[in-house]
Amino acid sequence: MVKTNDQDTYDERSDPHQLFIRLYAANQRRIYAFVRVMVPSATDADDVIQETLSVLWRKFDTFDPNTNFTAWAIQVARFEVLKWRQRHASRPRMFDTEVIERLAEKAAGVSGSVDDRHDALQRCLEQLTDKHRQLLQLHYEREMSVNAIADQFKRSNKTIYRMLGQIHRSLLGCIRRALSEEATQS
Repeated sequence: MVKTNDQDTYDERSDPHQLFIRLYAANQRRIYAFVRVMVPSATDADDVIQETLSVLWRKFDTFDPNTNFTAWAIQVARFEVLKWRQRHASRPRMFDTEVIERLAEKAAGVSGSVDDRHDALQRCLEQLTDKHRQLLQLHYEREMSVNAIADQFKRSNKTIYRMLGQIHRSLLGCIRRALSEEATQS
């Protein structure tokens, strides 16, 4: 603990809990993105993330702060995904174990570009109409099928698929422009 102006503040070097919280907060999107690709639903990903966080917390004393936290956390997440797959062997699988291994290797080396893309996506989502944001939320966050969305919007499945495609193209173009603008400014 370091004293500053008669107030107690924590020095991360002496408080591993503060260091863990800072490192996890800085990397949680990357870790979640890795897990989300590996399991079939957001609910499953949340379960795997909870297990991963628990293991990271318990084993943080074995982590060397001079190494890559993201790589370490993704390795832990990889093992938790594999355990989840064993527990849910009868459920559909998106990838086989070899693909998970390869993705874990790639994900461990991901740079801050993920954060840049995420920030650009957030800005681009804000530019969408309320109806388009609602459509994305229903499909991706609430995991509603296109059939259910079509029923709710009183539109055909084909129309909903077309709308989703247009939104995806719009977001992709917006993200590319935002990243290009950031690259020219730096």
